[in-house]
Amino acid sequence: GVLPLSAARREYEPTQGLRKAIHAFLAPSGIELVPLQKIDLFYKPNASESLNLKSISHATQCDTLITGQVTDSQIHFFGVYSEIKIAASLQITKVSTGAVIWRAKHTAVVRDGGLPINPISIIGGSISAGMNLRDEQITRTSNDLARGLVMAIPYLKYTDKDSDLVAKFSSVPSAIQTSCPCCRRRRRSPRTGAPLKSWSR
Repeated sequence: GVLPLSAARREYEPTQGLRKAIHAFLAPSGIELVPLQKIDLFYKPNASESLNLKSISHATQCDTLITGQVTDSQIHFFGVYSEIKIAASLQITKVSTGAVIWRAKHTAVVRDGGLPINPISIIGGSISAGMNLRDEQITRTSNDLARGLVMAIPYLKYTDKDSDLVAKFSSVPSAIQTSCPCCRRRRRSPRTGAPLKSWSR
């Protein structure tokens, strides 16, 4: 289950759109997800993260929960050029032990417009840059960020149940629990292609 995301600064709120996107990208993976509405019933905004993890885990019988924070959110408009940038960090906690079994951070940027070379391009660049700041482009950036974070979770697409995810993480060396899919390629034998029993940097 995905708990409500915090924001490093008040101006980075709201974070609900990113949370929904993360939940949506997790859904096709096959793990058993706790509905966001059910988590919200037991989530207390003024309580500590640790307390919320324990109470929600107990209420939903879900031992593996996801928490995170929006660490950056910027929108820049320079007339003929615009940029939307959103960054966040996530972590997966096995609540029964308090162990963080995975964490990662990712940044998504969407740019539009460009340097004008003639009066016509100034008009076109301004229109293009302005359109980039529409709500749907901000949503697109949030979706790109959510996709990048979810895709970085090792073994996720091979998991059938939430408990299986914990088991798979428990067998992964801690050195690669914060890594992306390229690390999984390194853990295979270059001769046979079979997974190696151990791996270190």
